[in-house]
Amino acid sequence: MRFLEGHRPAYDLTYNDVFIVPSHSDVASRFDVDLSSNDGSGTTIPVVVANMTAVAGRRMAETVARRGGIVVLPQDLPIAAVQQTVDFVKSRDLVVDTPVTLAPDDSVSDALALISKRAHGAAVVAFEGRPVGLVTESCCDGVDRFARVRDIAITDFVKAPVGTNPREIFELLEHAPVDVAVLTGADGTVAGVLTRTGAVRAGIYSPAVDAKGRLRIGAAVGINGDVVAKAEALTEAGVDLVVAGPRCAVGRRQRGVGRRHPRSGQCRRVDRQGRGGPGRDVHHPHDDRRRSAPVLRCPRMRFGRKTTRCPRMG
Repeated sequence: MRFLEGHRPAYDLTYNDVFIVPSHSDVASRFDVDLSSNDGSGTTIPVVVANMTAVAGRRMAETVARRGGIVVLPQDLPIAAVQQTVDFVKSRDLVVDTPVTLAPDDSVSDALALISKRAHGAAVVAFEGRPVGLVTESCCDGVDRFARVRDIAITDFVKAPVGTNPREIFELLEHAPVDVAVLTGADGTVAGVLTRTGAVRAGIYSPAVDAKGRLRIGAAVGINGDVVAKAEALTEAGVDLVVAGPRCAVGRRQRGVGRRHPRSGQCRRVDRQGRGGPGRDVHHPHDDRRRSAPVLRCPRMRFGRKTTRCPRMG
């Protein structure tokens, strides 16, 4: 992208200040553009969810990885909790969404508490693991909150075996009363759900997967205690990417992680336009000497008015 002749501003711009004029391109379709990263994170789109406690959870992790991005878990999580989250995300299907399930004797209030936890807007009613109905928010309108979901569940819904092509799911849902298909395993138990929107997205995006074909997930490591030991513990827990430190981190500890971790690499300065320049974010490419999670380090460590930069930046 470039400024038109005679229109270069002398000040910074925000999104509201810019009008983008299309230019000629030899790219016939947006699907011909490869957005995969080459920084070792393994993402297929440039989307990383920050390590915020209220944002980066296991539901977010599986959903974002399914679309090609990656979630970074917060640094204050116990290793046991990280291990559970990693195991959960690694066990998820690459295409179908994880459902919320209800027993037939659960109440309508239970259903309303669970339905909002998934974007597909429905809960699967299952008996002995097998789907017998679907409950949506519209099913609960005007119904006593202590009523049983078996009395309001929709029994005319689309079922298909897991592994069915998303295009076929899309076509099956065209005239269905509920825009949610329930995918079942070989034994007939609930394996997941897929909406028409999810079926379309499955054909557009490629999931971010590890060497074993499982969804990828990252985690952050703080600056307190033994930082190197924490990074190694996260790697042992199975995370695919370790992000080290906030912007106000202690430089010596940060450098210790990069020095001892096998996949930290060279630094380069990158400004907001992706060009090299001083005082901008720093990206650390990673080599492949060992199969452990790469480390992305904090670009600048601030101490009041003084700034300590990465030693490789000069």
